[in-house]
Amino acid sequence: MRSLILGTAGHIDHGKTALVRKLTGIETDRLIEEKKRGITIELGFAHLELPGLRFGVVDVPGHERFIKSMVAGAGGIDLVMLVVAADEGVMPQTREHLDICQLLGVKRGLVALSKVDLVDLEWRELVQDDLRGALEGTFLEGAPIVPCSAHSGEGLDTLTATLERLARDCPDRERGGLLRLPLDRVFTIKGFGTVVTGTLLSGSLKTGDHVEVLPSEVTATVRRIQVHGQEEPQALAGQRTAVNLGGADRQEVARGEVLAHPKTFEASSILDAEISLLPEQKRPLKARTKVLFHLGTRQQEASCVLLEDKTLEPGEKALAQLSFDKPVISLPGDRFILRGFVKQQNYGTTLGGGTVLRVRSRRLRPRDKEAIALVARMRDAEPRERLALEVLAEGHRGLDRDQLAGRLPITPKRLDTLIGELLSKGEVARYDKERSALIHREPLEALEARTLQLVDLFHDKQPLERGVGREELRTRLGASLEPKLVFTLMARLERRGEITIDQDLVRRPDHEVRAGEAIEPLAKRMTELCLERRLQAPRDAELHELLDCTTQDAATAQKLLIDQGQLVKVGNLLFHPDAIATLEANLRDYLSEHESIDAPAFKTLVGQSRKFAIPLAEYFDAKKVTIRIGDARRLR
Repeated sequence: MRSLILGTAGHIDHGKTALVRKLTGIETDRLIEEKKRGITIELGFAHLELPGLRFGVVDVPGHERFIKSMVAGAGGIDLVMLVVAADEGVMPQTREHLDICQLLGVKRGLVALSKVDLVDLEWRELVQDDLRGALEGTFLEGAPIVPCSAHSGEGLDTLTATLERLARDCPDRERGGLLRLPLDRVFTIKGFGTVVTGTLLSGSLKTGDHVEVLPSEVTATVRRIQVHGQEEPQALAGQRTAVNLGGADRQEVARGEVLAHPKTFEASSILDAEISLLPEQKRPLKARTKVLFHLGTRQQEASCVLLEDKTLEPGEKALAQLSFDKPVISLPGDRFILRGFVKQQNYGTTLGGGTVLRVRSRRLRPRDKEAIALVARMRDAEPRERLALEVLAEGHRGLDRDQLAGRLPITPKRLDTLIGELLSKGEVARYDKERSALIHREPLEALEARTLQLVDLFHDKQPLERGVGREELRTRLGASLEPKLVFTLMARLERRGEITIDQDLVRRPDHEVRAGEAIEPLAKRMTELCLERRLQAPRDAELHELLDCTTQDAATAQKLLIDQGQLVKVGNLLFHPDAIATLEANLRDYLSEHESIDAPAFKTLVGQSRKFAIPLAEYFDAKKVTIRIGDARRLR
């Protein structure tokens, strides 16, 4: 059986509640004040079963003072029944409710012309003509208008038949998405504890599930579930749902919050959106305005900042940012209502509304042209492009799969498919397989270009260095970059042959250590000096005196020769590699005949004093030619 949500709309005292009672047999006015005053103040709920269909009915208040409740009830409905009393016709809240439904993206519905038993046929026809004019240009233009009366029963069969026919054209809700249940009621039942209700927007919920109330982050367990008044083991998207929560106190949970599975959504303090100002407004919206923001069942103050224009004229649309003192739970595509604080003549306080384009945004200014252009691209992007743009918007920070799942209205299965497509096309790259963390091609290529620029700059400034240290390079790129991202971009550059990574040094493949004109002759003399000295090697600190040069030039020539393997540094002594090779050969010959060599025998083998023999013995230990055991050394 398909489940759909039917919402009422219309002016106060036009018979919405009476029609619901007649259709369902359920009294939706539940408060004492509602019964006393004969008007609906809070949301009322009922259910209506037709062949193959089960409607959850949301009865909303019609008085302009209770528009907050009306907006909360209109969110998530599949069909709207606009109720207009035949004896009064179109009234201020009729227009405002119609505008709200249109702003919230409701696409289907009908008009119930109620109380027809109070007027004659001629008046009925006049009201219907007036109605058709009021509906022009709205989603209800051309919709069925059903004359009916809750008092006499006239037209009720036609009304239910029309609802049944319209319901056949309603698309099924996406049930594979993440659980999102905006709460419209929170109360306690003796013996059961905290109960919350709402219309399940997406996903599914089972008895025993662990859940989280957001943004308060209260955790709980699902004890029982009721769907349309009947206990069920599971609730699906599109169903009116009551949930008995274990582990959550009534005082911790509030209407306007969202029930979700743990760690699936992150609350947003800033939303990017496209907003529209209703044509009925008398003046434009300023660049920065305080508004009442309605999303789902939540109402709170927001600061609305236009991103491209100084004002928004009535009937026009614009990109804007909405910022909040208390964060909200939302996804791109969510519809919302903006209301002012002053009632307008012959109308309520509704200013307009809009569509969320991006959640968890950063504060933008009109001068942030590129970031604003990116938001504009998100407005019309198909799912794969929208996914790519979300990753792009995070720049070099990137996003992992779980973050993307909580920021986009895409089912997990579809998300994995789209990520695979983007990876195969090279639009994104994965830099952390464990988290499935992604970075967009554009910031990655910018980081690669910056990496090459830094390596080239290092070679220019340090021509005698073989390369720049990998960690030093990461710091210069930006200490905030994740190490795995830096590893990925360097691996990409190395695969393309643009850099060479030698141990911990990064260099260009064609880089050669170059000495200046003054250094090359000095390096040659230094090599000849060490070759001549053999095992009576000079100390590095005396080279400038022995070669009659500056200490800086001596240090430069020394580093060049060591890096090129033309000198070997042992402690503070510089040996020619031929001398070291000859001594190693003699040492191996000695140890092949003798089991070990002690310090006096090694000193004799070297033919020099302890000042030379001790550093050389330790050098061969470090090179793993020998191993010291007590006062003697053996071959490893």
